[in-house]
Amino acid sequence: MSNPTDPSAARAGLLLACAAGAVVWAAEARPVDTALPTRVQVGAAAGPSPMARLDAARSGSTTVPLPERPRLDWRARVVGGAHRGAVVDRRGNVIVSTRGSSLVQLDPRGRLAWSARATEGSLVTGPALTASGTRVVQTSQGALLAVSPTGDETREVSLRVRPGAAASELLPTGDGGLVASAGAVATWLRHDLSELGRATLPESIAGTVARAGHVLLVTERGAVFEWAPPAPPRRLGSFGGATPTGAVLSSPRHLSAVVDGALLVDLNLSTETRPVRLSSLQRLDGPPTVLPSGEAFVTTDDGLLLGFDRAGRETARVSLEPPRVDAPASPVAGAPSPAPIVDAKRRIAFVRPGLEVGVVLPSGVVHFAEGAACHDPESLVVAGRQRLLLTCSSGQVFAIASR
Repeated sequence: MSNPTDPSAARAGLLLACAAGAVVWAAEARPVDTALPTRVQVGAAAGPSPMARLDAARSGSTTVPLPERPRLDWRARVVGGAHRGAVVDRRGNVIVSTRGSSLVQLDPRGRLAWSARATEGSLVTGPALTASGTRVVQTSQGALLAVSPTGDETREVSLRVRPGAAASELLPTGDGGLVASAGAVATWLRHDLSELGRATLPESIAGTVARAGHVLLVTERGAVFEWAPPAPPRRLGSFGGATPTGAVLSSPRHLSAVVDGALLVDLNLSTETRPVRLSSLQRLDGPPTVLPSGEAFVTTDDGLLLGFDRAGRETARVSLEPPRVDAPASPVAGAPSPAPIVDAKRRIAFVRPGLEVGVVLPSGVVHFAEGAACHDPESLVVAGRQRLLLTCSSGQVFAIASR
Protein backbone atom coordinates (compact mmCIF):
# COMPACT_ATOMS: atom_id res chain seq x y z
CA MET A 1 0.00 0.00 0.00
CA SER A 2 1.34 3.44 -0.92
CA ASN A 3 -0.24 5.23 2.03
CA PRO A 4 2.59 7.41 3.44
CA THR A 5 3.69 6.84 7.01
CA ASP A 6 5.68 10.01 7.71
CA PRO A 7 3.50 12.64 9.45
CA SER A 8 6.09 15.35 8.90
CA ALA A 9 5.91 14.76 5.16
CA ALA A 10 2.15 15.16 5.24
CA ARG A 11 2.49 18.43 7.17
CA ALA A 12 5.10 19.67 4.73
CA GLY A 13 2.76 18.89 1.84
CA LEU A 14 0.06 20.92 3.56
CA LEU A 15 2.32 23.93 4.03
CA LEU A 16 3.38 23.77 0.40
CA ALA A 17 -0.24 23.62 -0.75
CA CYS A 18 -1.24 26.55 1.42
CA ALA A 19 1.68 28.81 0.57
CA ALA A 20 2.86 28.06 -2.95
CA GLY A 21 1.35 30.96 -4.83
CA ALA A 22 -2.37 30.40 -4.63
CA VAL A 23 -4.12 32.79 -6.98
CA VAL A 24 -6.29 35.28 -5.11
CA TRP A 25 -9.07 37.27 -6.73
CA ALA A 26 -10.88 40.18 -5.17
CA ALA A 27 -13.81 41.31 -7.27
CA GLU A 28 -16.70 43.49 -6.24
CA ALA A 29 -19.86 41.39 -6.17
CA ARG A 30 -22.76 42.66 -8.24
CA PRO A 31 -25.95 43.51 -6.31
CA VAL A 32 -29.16 41.67 -7.14
CA ASP A 33 -31.78 43.03 -9.51
CA THR A 34 -34.98 41.24 -8.48
CA ALA A 35 -36.82 42.30 -11.64
CA LEU A 36 -34.63 40.40 -14.10
CA PRO A 37 -36.18 37.39 -15.87
CA THR A 38 -35.02 33.78 -15.54
CA ARG A 39 -34.56 31.07 -18.17
CA VAL A 40 -36.97 28.15 -17.95
CA GLN A 41 -36.11 24.52 -18.69
CA VAL A 42 -37.61 21.33 -17.29
CA GLY A 43 -35.59 18.19 -16.54
CA ALA A 44 -32.82 16.92 -14.31
CA ALA A 45 -29.97 19.13 -13.20
CA ALA A 46 -26.91 18.71 -15.42
CA GLY A 47 -23.23 18.43 -14.54
CA PRO A 48 -20.91 16.00 -12.74
CA SER A 49 -21.76 17.57 -9.36
CA PRO A 50 -24.99 19.61 -9.65
CA MET A 51 -25.98 19.40 -5.97
CA ALA A 52 -24.84 18.29 -2.54
CA ARG A 53 -23.67 14.65 -2.50
CA LEU A 54 -23.70 14.57 -6.32
CA ASP A 55 -27.28 13.37 -6.93
CA ALA A 56 -30.85 13.56 -5.68
CA ALA A 57 -30.41 10.29 -3.76
CA ARG A 58 -27.52 12.00 -1.85
CA SER A 59 -25.54 8.83 -2.59
CA GLY A 60 -22.06 10.28 -3.13
CA SER A 61 -21.85 7.77 -6.02
CA THR A 62 -20.99 8.72 -9.61
CA THR A 63 -20.82 7.06 -13.03
CA VAL A 64 -18.01 9.49 -13.96
CA PRO A 65 -14.60 7.76 -13.55
CA LEU A 66 -12.43 9.07 -10.71
CA PRO A 67 -8.65 9.42 -11.17
CA GLU A 68 -6.66 6.32 -10.17
CA ARG A 69 -3.43 8.25 -9.62
CA PRO A 70 -4.51 11.80 -8.71
CA ARG A 71 -2.33 14.88 -9.11
CA LEU A 72 -2.80 18.57 -8.38
CA ASP A 73 -3.84 20.41 -11.55
CA TRP A 74 -4.42 23.97 -10.31
CA ARG A 75 -5.18 25.86 -7.14
CA ALA A 76 -7.08 29.09 -6.49
CA ARG A 77 -8.56 31.01 -3.59
CA VAL A 78 -12.05 32.40 -3.14
CA VAL A 79 -12.12 35.67 -1.21
CA GLY A 80 -14.38 35.35 1.82
CA GLY A 81 -13.83 31.62 2.31
CA ALA A 82 -15.98 28.68 1.17
CA HIS A 83 -19.14 27.53 2.93
CA ARG A 84 -20.64 24.06 2.52
CA GLY A 85 -20.03 22.32 -0.80
CA ALA A 86 -19.17 23.51 -4.29
CA VAL A 87 -20.95 22.35 -7.46
CA VAL A 88 -19.59 21.83 -10.97
CA ASP A 89 -21.61 22.23 -14.17
CA ARG A 90 -21.21 20.27 -17.41
CA ARG A 91 -18.75 22.83 -18.80
CA GLY A 92 -16.47 22.47 -15.79
CA ASN A 93 -17.37 25.79 -14.19
CA VAL A 94 -17.07 25.77 -10.40
CA ILE A 95 -19.68 27.53 -8.24
CA VAL A 96 -18.86 28.23 -4.58
CA SER A 97 -20.84 29.73 -1.70
CA THR A 98 -18.70 32.08 0.35
CA ARG A 99 -18.89 32.58 4.10
CA GLY A 100 -20.28 36.02 3.41
CA SER A 101 -23.10 36.97 1.06
CA SER A 102 -21.45 36.26 -2.32
CA LEU A 103 -21.89 33.39 -4.75
CA VAL A 104 -18.74 32.96 -6.86
CA GLN A 105 -18.13 31.19 -10.17
CA LEU A 106 -14.68 30.10 -11.38
CA ASP A 107 -14.03 28.96 -14.93
CA PRO A 108 -12.62 25.46 -15.64
CA ARG A 109 -9.06 26.78 -15.06
CA GLY A 110 -9.89 28.38 -11.72
CA ARG A 111 -10.12 32.00 -12.90
CA LEU A 112 -12.85 34.24 -11.53
CA ALA A 113 -15.82 34.44 -13.92
CA TRP A 114 -18.27 36.42 -11.78
CA SER A 115 -19.48 37.10 -8.26
CA ALA A 116 -23.07 37.90 -7.22
CA ARG A 117 -24.12 39.18 -3.80
CA ALA A 118 -27.33 38.71 -1.83
CA THR A 119 -28.94 41.99 -0.80
CA GLU A 120 -29.38 40.84 2.81
CA GLY A 121 -27.91 38.16 5.03
CA SER A 122 -25.23 35.54 4.46
CA LEU A 123 -25.31 32.30 2.47
CA VAL A 124 -26.31 29.27 4.56
CA THR A 125 -26.25 26.40 2.03
CA GLY A 126 -24.01 25.23 -0.73
CA PRO A 127 -25.16 26.08 -4.26
CA ALA A 128 -27.29 23.83 -6.46
CA LEU A 129 -27.95 23.79 -10.21
CA THR A 130 -31.44 23.62 -11.69
CA ALA A 131 -32.23 22.06 -15.08
CA SER A 132 -31.92 25.47 -16.75
CA GLY A 133 -28.43 25.91 -15.31
CA THR A 134 -29.52 28.55 -12.79
CA ARG A 135 -27.22 28.71 -9.77
CA VAL A 136 -29.32 28.78 -6.59
CA VAL A 137 -28.29 29.24 -2.96
CA GLN A 138 -30.20 29.94 0.26
CA THR A 139 -29.61 32.94 2.53
CA SER A 140 -29.92 33.48 6.27
CA GLN A 141 -32.84 35.83 5.60
CA GLY A 142 -35.03 32.99 4.34
CA ALA A 143 -34.61 33.71 0.64
CA LEU A 144 -33.09 32.12 -2.44
CA LEU A 145 -30.45 33.89 -4.50
CA ALA A 146 -30.72 32.72 -8.13
CA VAL A 147 -28.04 33.61 -10.70
CA SER A 148 -27.87 32.81 -14.43
CA PRO A 149 -24.90 30.76 -15.76
CA THR A 150 -23.30 33.93 -17.13
CA GLY A 151 -23.80 35.84 -13.90
CA ASP A 152 -25.62 38.74 -15.59
CA GLU A 153 -29.15 37.84 -14.46
CA THR A 154 -29.91 37.65 -10.75
CA ARG A 155 -32.99 37.59 -8.56
CA GLU A 156 -34.04 36.84 -5.00
CA VAL A 157 -37.08 34.78 -4.04
CA SER A 158 -38.57 34.84 -0.54
CA LEU A 159 -39.31 31.46 1.04
CA ARG A 160 -41.63 33.12 3.60
CA VAL A 161 -39.80 31.52 6.54
CA ARG A 162 -38.26 32.84 9.72
CA PRO A 163 -34.82 34.43 9.11
CA GLY A 164 -31.97 32.57 10.78
CA ALA A 165 -33.62 29.12 10.71
CA ALA A 166 -31.17 26.29 10.03
CA ALA A 167 -31.27 25.11 6.40
CA SER A 168 -30.48 21.74 4.84
CA GLU A 169 -28.93 21.52 1.38
CA LEU A 170 -31.10 22.41 -1.62
CA LEU A 171 -32.57 19.54 -3.63
CA PRO A 172 -33.13 20.06 -7.39
CA THR A 173 -36.16 18.07 -8.60
CA GLY A 174 -36.91 16.22 -11.82
CA ASP A 175 -39.50 18.82 -12.85
CA GLY A 176 -36.81 21.50 -13.06
CA GLY A 177 -37.61 23.02 -9.69
CA LEU A 178 -36.14 22.44 -6.25
CA VAL A 179 -36.95 21.85 -2.59
CA ALA A 180 -35.60 24.14 0.15
CA SER A 181 -35.92 23.83 3.91
CA ALA A 182 -35.60 26.22 6.84
CA GLY A 183 -36.09 24.86 10.33
CA ALA A 184 -39.17 22.60 10.23
CA VAL A 185 -40.57 24.14 7.01
CA ALA A 186 -40.00 22.67 3.53
CA THR A 187 -40.86 24.60 0.36
CA TRP A 188 -41.23 23.00 -3.08
CA LEU A 189 -40.60 25.47 -5.91
CA ARG A 190 -41.42 25.12 -9.60
CA HIS A 191 -38.90 25.63 -12.42
CA ASP A 192 -39.64 29.38 -12.36
CA LEU A 193 -39.10 29.41 -8.56
CA SER A 194 -42.75 30.06 -7.83
CA GLU A 195 -44.11 28.13 -4.86
CA LEU A 196 -45.72 24.77 -5.55
CA GLY A 197 -46.26 23.71 -1.94
CA ARG A 198 -45.20 24.09 1.69
CA ALA A 199 -44.97 21.57 4.49
CA THR A 200 -44.34 22.03 8.20
CA LEU A 201 -42.99 19.11 10.24
CA PRO A 202 -42.96 18.64 14.04
CA GLU A 203 -39.15 19.10 14.15
CA SER A 204 -36.25 20.59 12.17
CA ILE A 205 -35.30 19.07 8.82
CA ALA A 206 -31.75 17.73 8.46
CA GLY A 207 -31.90 16.52 4.86
CA THR A 208 -33.99 16.03 1.73
CA VAL A 209 -33.84 13.07 -0.66
CA ALA A 210 -35.73 12.39 -3.90
CA ARG A 211 -37.64 9.14 -4.44
CA ALA A 212 -40.01 8.31 -7.32
CA GLY A 213 -41.46 11.79 -7.76
CA HIS A 214 -41.68 12.38 -4.02
CA VAL A 215 -39.30 14.00 -1.55
CA LEU A 216 -38.23 12.32 1.66
CA LEU A 217 -37.81 14.78 4.52
CA VAL A 218 -35.39 13.50 7.18
CA THR A 219 -35.47 15.31 10.51
CA GLU A 220 -32.59 15.88 12.90
CA ARG A 221 -34.16 13.40 15.34
CA GLY A 222 -34.37 10.68 12.68
CA ALA A 223 -38.02 10.77 11.59
CA VAL A 224 -38.73 10.32 7.87
CA PHE A 225 -41.68 11.86 6.00
CA GLU A 226 -42.68 11.42 2.35
CA TRP A 227 -44.07 14.47 0.57
CA ALA A 228 -45.41 15.55 -2.80
CA PRO A 229 -47.71 18.61 -3.03
CA PRO A 230 -50.60 19.12 -2.75
CA ALA A 231 -50.81 16.19 -0.32
CA PRO A 232 -49.44 16.75 3.20
CA PRO A 233 -46.30 14.89 4.36
CA ARG A 234 -46.82 11.26 5.40
CA ARG A 235 -44.67 9.73 8.14
CA LEU A 236 -42.87 6.58 6.96
CA GLY A 237 -40.82 5.68 10.01
CA SER A 238 -37.83 6.65 12.13
CA PHE A 239 -34.14 5.82 12.44
CA GLY A 240 -34.57 5.72 16.21
CA GLY A 241 -31.92 8.33 16.91
CA ALA A 242 -30.33 11.58 15.77
CA THR A 243 -29.45 11.94 12.07
CA PRO A 244 -27.93 15.45 11.84
CA THR A 245 -26.14 14.67 8.55
CA GLY A 246 -29.30 13.46 6.79
CA ALA A 247 -29.72 10.19 4.92
CA VAL A 248 -29.03 8.43 1.61
CA LEU A 249 -31.49 6.54 -0.61
CA SER A 250 -29.69 3.19 -0.75
CA SER A 251 -32.45 1.31 -2.62
CA PRO A 252 -36.00 2.14 -3.75
CA ARG A 253 -37.19 0.93 -0.32
CA HIS A 254 -34.31 1.86 1.97
CA LEU A 255 -32.74 4.94 3.50
CA SER A 256 -29.31 4.65 5.15
CA ALA A 257 -27.87 7.05 7.72
CA VAL A 258 -25.32 7.48 10.47
CA VAL A 259 -27.38 7.51 13.69
CA ASP A 260 -26.20 9.04 16.98
CA GLY A 261 -22.70 9.28 15.48
CA ALA A 262 -22.07 5.57 16.15
CA LEU A 263 -24.47 3.41 14.09
CA LEU A 264 -24.84 2.77 10.37
CA VAL A 265 -28.54 2.01 10.01
CA ASP A 266 -30.82 1.02 7.13
CA LEU A 267 -34.46 2.06 7.42
CA ASN A 268 -36.90 -0.07 5.44
CA LEU A 269 -39.54 2.41 4.27
CA SER A 270 -42.12 -0.35 3.75
CA THR A 271 -41.80 -2.27 7.02
CA GLU A 272 -40.26 0.47 9.25
CA THR A 273 -37.61 -2.03 10.40
CA ARG A 274 -34.11 -0.62 10.89
CA PRO A 275 -31.30 -3.21 10.82
CA VAL A 276 -27.87 -1.99 11.96
CA ARG A 277 -24.96 -2.60 9.58
CA LEU A 278 -22.32 -1.21 11.95
CA SER A 279 -22.09 -0.29 15.61
CA SER A 280 -18.83 1.57 16.21
CA LEU A 281 -16.92 2.62 19.30
CA GLN A 282 -15.38 5.39 17.19
CA ARG A 283 -17.41 8.35 15.97
CA LEU A 284 -18.67 7.85 12.42
CA ASP A 285 -18.55 10.70 9.93
CA GLY A 286 -21.86 10.91 8.07
CA PRO A 287 -23.53 10.63 5.75
CA PRO A 288 -22.61 7.22 4.27
CA THR A 289 -21.61 6.84 0.63
CA VAL A 290 -23.61 4.18 -1.23
CA LEU A 291 -23.14 2.34 -4.53
CA PRO A 292 -26.17 1.26 -6.63
CA SER A 293 -25.54 -2.30 -5.33
CA GLY A 294 -26.31 -1.05 -1.83
CA GLU A 295 -22.72 -1.37 -0.60
CA ALA A 296 -22.11 1.46 1.86
CA PHE A 297 -18.90 3.19 2.93
CA VAL A 298 -18.35 5.28 6.03
CA THR A 299 -15.31 6.80 7.73
CA THR A 300 -14.44 6.95 11.42
CA ASP A 301 -13.03 9.97 13.20
CA ASP A 302 -9.63 8.25 13.48
CA GLY A 303 -9.36 7.86 9.69
CA LEU A 304 -10.60 4.34 8.97
CA LEU A 305 -12.67 3.70 5.83
CA LEU A 306 -15.16 0.86 6.30
CA GLY A 307 -17.38 -0.80 3.72
CA PHE A 308 -20.40 -3.06 4.25
CA ASP A 309 -22.72 -4.86 1.87
CA ARG A 310 -26.50 -4.87 2.26
CA ALA A 311 -26.34 -7.92 4.55
CA GLY A 312 -23.92 -6.17 6.89
CA ARG A 313 -20.81 -8.12 5.83
CA GLU A 314 -17.61 -6.07 5.89
CA THR A 315 -16.26 -5.43 2.37
CA ALA A 316 -13.53 -2.85 2.99
CA ARG A 317 -11.24 -1.69 5.79
CA VAL A 318 -8.57 0.85 4.81
CA SER A 319 -6.58 3.30 6.93
CA LEU A 320 -6.73 6.74 5.33
CA GLU A 321 -4.22 8.43 7.65
CA PRO A 322 -0.57 7.70 8.46
CA PRO A 323 0.05 6.25 11.93
CA ARG A 324 0.98 8.75 14.64
CA VAL A 325 3.40 6.50 16.57
CA ASP A 326 5.67 8.48 18.98
CA ALA A 327 4.34 11.73 17.57
CA PRO A 328 1.98 14.32 19.04
CA ALA A 329 -1.57 14.19 17.79
CA SER A 330 -2.34 16.44 14.88
CA PRO A 331 -4.26 19.61 15.82
CA VAL A 332 -6.95 18.51 13.37
CA ALA A 333 -7.02 14.84 14.35
CA GLY A 334 -10.61 13.72 14.81
CA ALA A 335 -12.05 16.74 12.98
CA PRO A 336 -15.06 15.90 10.76
CA SER A 337 -14.25 15.09 7.14
CA PRO A 338 -16.35 15.43 3.99
CA ALA A 339 -17.97 12.11 3.10
CA PRO A 340 -16.04 10.13 0.47
CA ILE A 341 -17.26 9.68 -3.10
CA VAL A 342 -17.16 6.47 -5.14
CA ASP A 343 -17.36 5.60 -8.85
CA ALA A 344 -18.76 2.56 -10.66
CA LYS A 345 -15.34 0.85 -10.61
CA ARG A 346 -15.36 1.15 -6.79
CA ARG A 347 -12.59 3.75 -6.68
CA ILE A 348 -13.12 5.87 -3.57
CA ALA A 349 -11.94 9.49 -3.31
CA PHE A 350 -11.52 11.06 0.13
CA VAL A 351 -9.86 13.91 2.02
CA ARG A 352 -8.83 14.23 5.66
CA PRO A 353 -8.02 17.47 7.52
CA GLY A 354 -4.35 18.34 7.02
CA LEU A 355 -3.73 15.50 4.55
CA GLU A 356 -3.80 15.33 0.77
CA VAL A 357 -6.71 14.18 -1.35
CA GLY A 358 -6.45 10.43 -1.90
CA VAL A 359 -8.04 7.69 -3.98
CA VAL A 360 -8.49 4.14 -2.69
CA LEU A 361 -8.33 1.55 -5.47
CA PRO A 362 -10.39 -1.67 -5.29
CA SER A 363 -7.18 -3.47 -4.30
CA GLY A 364 -6.89 -1.29 -1.20
CA VAL A 365 -3.89 0.66 -2.51
CA VAL A 366 -4.10 4.40 -1.80
CA HIS A 367 -2.67 7.13 -4.05
CA PHE A 368 -2.42 10.78 -2.97
CA ALA A 369 -2.47 14.07 -4.92
CA GLU A 370 0.69 15.78 -3.68
CA GLY A 371 0.05 19.37 -2.58
CA ALA A 372 -3.77 19.15 -2.59
CA ALA A 373 -4.39 19.53 1.15
CA CYS A 374 -5.83 21.92 3.74
CA HIS A 375 -6.62 21.74 7.42
CA ASP A 376 -10.29 22.70 6.89
CA PRO A 377 -11.75 20.67 3.98
CA GLU A 378 -15.33 21.65 3.22
CA SER A 379 -16.23 19.37 0.32
CA LEU A 380 -14.82 16.96 -2.25
CA VAL A 381 -16.79 16.63 -5.51
CA VAL A 382 -16.49 15.29 -9.04
CA ALA A 383 -15.31 17.93 -11.51
CA GLY A 384 -15.42 15.87 -14.72
CA ARG A 385 -13.92 12.68 -16.11
CA GLN A 386 -11.01 11.69 -13.83
CA ARG A 387 -11.22 15.06 -12.11
CA LEU A 388 -11.96 16.07 -8.51
CA LEU A 389 -12.41 19.40 -6.76
CA LEU A 390 -11.54 20.14 -3.13
CA THR A 391 -12.85 23.29 -1.43
CA CYS A 392 -11.72 24.47 1.99
CA SER A 393 -13.32 26.78 4.54
CA SER A 394 -10.38 29.16 4.18
CA GLY A 395 -11.32 29.68 0.52
CA GLN A 396 -8.64 27.47 -1.01
CA VAL A 397 -9.78 25.51 -4.07
CA PHE A 398 -7.79 22.60 -5.50
CA ALA A 399 -8.48 20.93 -8.86
CA ILE A 400 -7.22 17.36 -9.08
CA ALA A 401 -6.68 15.47 -12.34
CA SER A 402 -5.22 12.09 -13.33
CA ARG A 403 -1.51 11.53 -13.93
